[in-house]
Amino acid sequence: MLKCHDVVEQSSNYIDGELGFWNRWQIRLHLFMCVHCRRMIRQLTLTKKVAAIIGKDMLRKKDKSAPCKHE
Repeated sequence: MLKCHDVVEQSSNYIDGELGFWNRWQIRLHLFMCVHCRRMIRQLTLTKKVAAIIGKDMLRKKDKSAPCKHE
């Protein structure tokens, strides 16, 4: 069974869906039993979603401030 530090090491790949079936299953089993790792995964997932929203917003603002090239 995985230990907490194993889950931390694989957390980004887990959230990004880059793990195989066996590794995903092992992490899910650990998360079922470990409230601390569940919280960490939840926080990391939320952070990733917020960063994506902020990144899209920054791109929109950058596009609006670009000078017009219709000359």
